[in-house]
Amino acid sequence: MALSMETQLQSIFEDVVKTEMIEEAFAGMFMDTPEDERTKLISCLGAFRQYWGTLPQESHEQCVQWVVRFIHSQHSPKRISFLYDCLAMAVETSLLPPRMVCVALISSDSLEWERTQLWALTFKLIHKIIGGVDYKGVRDLLKTVLDKIQTIPTTVSSAIVQQLLAAREVVEYILDRNACLLPAYFAVTEIRKLYPEGQLSHWLLGSMISDFVDSFRPTARINSICGRCSLLPVVNNSGAICNSWKLDPTTLRFPLRGMLPFDKDLFEPQTGLLRYVLEQPYSREMVFILP
Repeated sequence: MALSMETQLQSIFEDVVKTEMIEEAFAGMFMDTPEDERTKLISCLGAFRQYWGTLPQESHEQCVQWVVRFIHSQHSPKRISFLYDCLAMAVETSLLPPRMVCVALISSDSLEWERTQLWALTFKLIHKIIGGVDYKGVRDLLKTVLDKIQTIPTTVSSAIVQQLLAAREVVEYILDRNACLLPAYFAVTEIRKLYPEGQLSHWLLGSMISDFVDSFRPTARINSICGRCSLLPVVNNSGAICNSWKLDPTTLRFPLRGMLPFDKDLFEPQTGLLRYVLEQPYSREMVFILP
């Protein structure tokens, strides 16, 4: 009778965990050298590689999710760190796809800011392997990381802030234009969806988000008409020029393309423009086109 996936994976990883537990119990008697740690990593990864090769493609995601759940069920930072090293080596040796691992880590229900050591180790691992994720995957991860950061309350103990900052470092790495992980326009689009104009970003992110958004203001001005809200059309009996003054019929705002940080007055209802047009002769034809 074939063993289930959970049973086989448990037999692979529990052997390593048992060894770690013995070493923790007799910490003064056992001192692992870096060579010993690497030997254990290679041994664990070898057993996992052999099992991974027997799995069908459609079971890969389920397998990675189980491994992450198993790691997050541990309470020893040393064991979690060792198992994360196994994951990192599996990604670095092209055994596991980095996107699948990152998604499983960030989507885990056990990843909560209260478990500060797990939080720090998780985001350090994501920071280490996210370079192998394609830009679409990085965009989704940026959104998920920002959502995770939103779960941190406004007041926390200063003693744990340093560990929480691991999430900020991941965001900073993604937004770094020199890292080339994600086109900056895609990044600012996701940020503007979460933090619309006038809404402050989470305190953990500091001024990083606002500085990044502000770097797009010159681009936004290039894509809009300077002083547009102060300009008024020439109203006549020809509607040929009216399309450039077209407004959104529900909000009376100028239609703006994209999520760029346009000037605030462009987001305001243009009631003054509509009133001016209504006061002019031949305004009837133009009003039909405006909204």
